[in-house]
Amino acid sequence: MQDSFNNKISKNIPEESHILLAVSGGIDSVVLMHLCSKISTNYKISIAHVNHNFHNDSEKMEITNRPDINEFLKRSPREGWTYNF
Repeated sequence: MQDSFNNKISKNIPEESHILLAVSGGIDSVVLMHLCSKISTNYKISIAHVNHNFHNDSEKMEITNRPDINEFLKRSPREGWTYNF
């Protein structure tokens, strides 16, 4: 799986590119993040995640503390939908 993913990335995204992944914290996002963390070091990987606080345990689903990936995290208050990015 990793080799196939690496081939698709190298064919479609030029080396030295900055790849920004928007992740939800679900299994598909976690797998995508894992695959991207294993591609060549010729890419810079960052993730963007908005915690909407829909679930009581939503903070457990946050992707944090990955030294190999830059992370941009925004937490939303449960009561509102106002974002100040």
